Amino acid sequence: MGQSSKALFPGLLLIIIGIIFLLPNVTDLRGRDLWPLLVLGTGVVFYAVFLKDRSNYGLLMPATILTIIGCMFLYCTIEGWH
Repeated sequence: MGQSSKALFPGLLLIIIGIIFLLPNVTDLRGRDLWPLLVLGTGVVFYAVFLKDRSNYGLLMPATILTIIGCMFLYCTIEGWH
């Protein structure tokens, strides 16, 4: 693994954290409205681990379930639960 690819993950992580902290300032979202990103992020991490080692197919089902549920919760949090 090259030096540039090792530095990519911390850089992307800082950008994502910055966007999360910026969202309440530019939209009507508050920090407590962003809790579904934890569920969604966990699903994305499962996908990333699968893409790193494609022989581990057992990660696809929890990745899909967590990603879909995280998207649904995020939509309901933003648009309203009624």
